[in-house]
Amino acid sequence: MDLEQIPSWSKGDLRRLGEALVIDKAASPDGCPPYGEVMLWHNELAAEVAIRIGTELLAAKPPNQLSISARAKTIDTLVEKLQRQMTLQLGQVQDLAGVRIDAHIVLDEQTELAQHIAEHFGADRTKIKDIRAIPHSGYRAVHVWLALPAGRVEVQIRTLAQSEWANTYEQVADLLGRGIRYGEEQQDPEDREIVRRMHAISEFLAFSEEGINTVRRKMGAAAEGFAPLATLRALESGLDGSTDRDELARFLDEQVRARFAVEFEAFSNIARLHMEPIRLLREIRRDLQEEEEV
Repeated sequence: MDLEQIPSWSKGDLRRLGEALVIDKAASPDGCPPYGEVMLWHNELAAEVAIRIGTELLAAKPPNQLSISARAKTIDTLVEKLQRQMTLQLGQVQDLAGVRIDAHIVLDEQTELAQHIAEHFGADRTKIKDIRAIPHSGYRAVHVWLALPAGRVEVQIRTLAQSEWANTYEQVADLLGRGIRYGEEQQDPEDREIVRRMHAISEFLAFSEEGINTVRRKMGAAAEGFAPLATLRALESGLDGSTDRDELARFLDEQVRARFAVEFEAFSNIARLHMEPIRLLREIRRDLQEEEEV
């Protein structure tokens, strides 16, 4: 798809279609495209944006455990959103086309990736929405909103922990009702406790990710100024045959371990704590899946 191509319908057509869909999901007012056609267009739009991100931005140095997916908003979720936000018009829905990027990255890398995507598609038609410090019902991520001639696209960028939590919360919402995704309070005390605990896990994961990010940042800054390692690389070609290279290597290895001992220990401890709730989230999803299959 050509991202510069303008669709055949107007903003007014989309507005009238959206108003009709709120009343009847099968509605298709005269002069307006059916939503199936709009959905197909945005499905192709999302796929094209995902391909460009994967091939033009991430192909050279892809993050670990990278997953890129694309989708168009279904009629059910669209109508639910329009009914929930009565002043929202169909043409203003940012995530009609959605791209999701999940990767094993730290917070600084997540921020950098969002900035690269915004720059790639044009700073004048992109907006970065950071929902990590102030999450939406426990959900954390960085979104990049694209306003292209072909349509609006929302690119969601999530760390591994943010993805694990969001996927689990989606399954919990299927069980308790999708209202928990929008802050609706549950009437049943047990359901409220489940939601509270899920939000507590989100808070803990955010705290541990901040810790991991801080340690990684400090280790990176310290490594840049670590002279012995750079000295070895610079002088290696000039060492004469009488030099015990193994002894020199051992010395430098000890220097590195001594220099970063505190950082390595802190990183290891935080990483171990960080993985516990992730394992718990995976167990919850397995249990919910087994209940569905019974």
